[in-house]
Amino acid sequence: MSFVPIAMLVAIAGAAVMVVPWGGRFGQHGLTTRLAITAIGAGVLVGGIAMMRDELSDLRKQIPEPAAGSASITSHHSGDEAKQCVQIEGKADVTRDQALLLGVQEPGDRWYWESDVRFVDDDWQATAYLGEVNDPSVETYQVEVIVLPKDTVDYLRELRGRTTWWASRNEPPGVVSRDRINLRRIPDRASCK
Repeated sequence: MSFVPIAMLVAIAGAAVMVVPWGGRFGQHGLTTRLAITAIGAGVLVGGIAMMRDELSDLRKQIPEPAAGSASITSHHSGDEAKQCVQIEGKADVTRDQALLLGVQEPGDRWYWESDVRFVDDDWQATAYLGEVNDPSVETYQVEVIVLPKDTVDYLRELRGRTTWWASRNEPPGVVSRDRINLRRIPDRASCK
């Protein structure tokens, strides 16, 4: 049982003793007695708060730390406009056994995952393709960077041979973290090459 509710009750009782008028023998020594009870209540409250802090600290130690690995998109913000072929850049903090994938989801359709993500220190860069080259329509695409185990990425790349991208209705399993934005494709017919 936590000590905090008891401490709070004693502090409230101490405050009540200070406010409520007392008569009789207790009233003769009223102020001194009231101050003593209030001091005891305050001491108990402070002790209770200290114990509550310790309990919270112990609770925090029991919560497992999230797995290492995070990535964010810094070159664009949700709602930005972009051409069909767009360089996406960001920051990442990944371990040696983690990798990044860049995904683009066509409106209401499947994801296209790109594993050709280039790094310089903690900065990363990859090319996103928002739809087809000859499609001039204006659409909104979800662009997502995910962190997942490197073994998973290696396995998926191995399935595709030399190709660095593949399509899927879902994310690959084992995603550690993600950052997602929506980009609105502006009409253009330029190729990425």
